[in-house]
Amino acid sequence: MKSSFQNLEQLLRENPSAQRYFQQLPSYVRQILHREGKRLNTQLALMIRADQVLSGLSR
Repeated sequence: MKSSFQNLEQLLRENPSAQRYFQQLPSYVRQILHREGKRLNTQLALMIRADQVLSGLSR
């Protein structure tokens, strides 16, 4: 399985594990991550950024 993608949309479309993780996040976190989608091209990047948002950290 591919580990790096062009953006969040492709990651979620082609990586079932990342999609399951993303769907379990609160909607406000998903909205923020969608806005930053071009930078989130690996499952690890997605998880790290989601954890930052959930912890109240910005960039």
